[in-house]
Amino acid sequence: MLYSLLKKYLFSLDAEIAHEKVCQILRILSSSPFLCNLIDSQWGYQNPKLENEILGLHFPNPLGLAAGFDKNASMIRALIAFGFGYLEA
Repeated sequence: MLYSLLKKYLFSLDAEIAHEKVCQILRILSSSPFLCNLIDSQWGYQNPKLENEILGLHFPNPLGLAAGFDKNASMIRALIAFGFGYLEA
C-alpha cells in the first residue's frame, strides 16, 4: 500500500524533481546505520546462487545500478541496503 501511494506521488512529479526527492530520502537513510540495517532486514536478499566473481571482484548479486544516479556517492549505504549488488561510479 505504501509503495502504491509513493509511486502515484512520484509519478505525478516532473522526472528531475522526483529524482531529487528520492535522492534526498536516500541521503537521509544513508546517514543512519540503523535505518540501513532496518532496510536490509526488510528488503535485502542474499542467495549464494546469485553471487559472482569476475576478474577477482566479488558481487553478491547481478543487480547493479548504472553511473549517474548517485553522482556524489552520497547514497551508497542505502542503495546497498536496498539490495544492489554493485554500483557503477
